[in-house]
Amino acid sequence: VFSNTDEDFSNIPSFTLKVKSVKNGDSDQLKNTKKNVICGGQDPPMIDQLRPLSVLELQHRIKRLTHRLEIQGKEVPIVQSIVDDAPSSAVKDEHDELLEQVVSLYATLGPRSQLKIQGRLIPENMRNR
Repeated sequence: VFSNTDEDFSNIPSFTLKVKSVKNGDSDQLKNTKKNVICGGQDPPMIDQLRPLSVLELQHRIKRLTHRLEIQGKEVPIVQSIVDDAPSSAVKDEHDELLEQVVSLYATLGPRSQLKIQGRLIPENMRNR
């Protein structure tokens, strides 16, 4: 905090900061704007998001997602094992098949649950400084 008597800061004009009161984390002005409205369809399709992954990563995700489905007691879609010694012309087909299997497992698993946490209030002794 600088006082007005400091020589180096005497030329800085004073200003007032106006703040609207906030209720439950949202101000009325922000609630009514369309910018804050979240609507679906903003992300690219799941298959396009996963397409850059390698065959090894897709296989790893299939194992992990299958395990999560088994823990939750959900029915696990039948995953056909693809032979590792496939000719090089079949690599793209292998990738596409694995990709479809991963997307199918994600669809079966469903969306993740969302967790919303309200921050703590700043202690009063700090607010009054």
